[in-house]
Amino acid sequence: MNENIISAASNYLRAYRLGSFKAGENLFRLLQDEKFSNLLKEKIKTGDAESMFVWAGMAALGYNNQITEKQALDFLRTAVSKKHVPSMIELGLLYSSGSLVEKSREKAVEYWKMAKDMGSKEAEVRISFITVSENPNNIEVEKNIKLLINSANNGSVLAQAYLGLCYEKGLGVKENRAISVRYYRQAAQRGNQAAMNSLKRLYDDIRPPDEEFHIFEVD
Repeated sequence: MNENIISAASNYLRAYRLGSFKAGENLFRLLQDEKFSNLLKEKIKTGDAESMFVWAGMAALGYNNQITEKQALDFLRTAVSKKHVPSMIELGLLYSSGSLVEKSREKAVEYWKMAKDMGSKEAEVRISFITVSENPNNIEVEKNIKLLINSANNGSVLAQAYLGLCYEKGLGVKENRAISVRYYRQAAQRGNQAAMNSLKRLYDDIRPPDEEFHIFEVD
């Protein structure tokens, strides 16, 4: 099996973390291939950080029960020690959500700052949003909102989805449904499932209650 498949799996995992359910489906299908699992295991034995990231990330998503939670965390920490940026972001996500570890905002930001210092724009966006969402009246909010806007304008689907939420809820900005819809739509068009769901919810909120205005899914 071509070793490039590991890079593809890594990209699927990262895309899933950015909101693409389709990428998660592709990742799950890969795991069903025994040759892929065996290749990952072989690469991990050689100390390959990307393989550790994929194997551990699959465990965190519940796709991989071949390793324990502790082993998954150990793989990610080892990958971080090798300066693997996606593993830094993944550990930050686990601490942010409390998945596999005790929830800790401080730890999450610590790992994202590591990734940011290595040049990760995604980590920078995550830090800005967590700062805005947790303390929207902080003096740093304006700077962080500007960073999110610049990132969204430069194509960050994560920043687009975050700004949709900020404008919907009035986090660090004045509540504005029209702007919220615009950012959600941008993220949704690029496959972000959370943005799609939020966009549908906002449309449902403003749609007249009459049955003729309802949207039905056809099997």
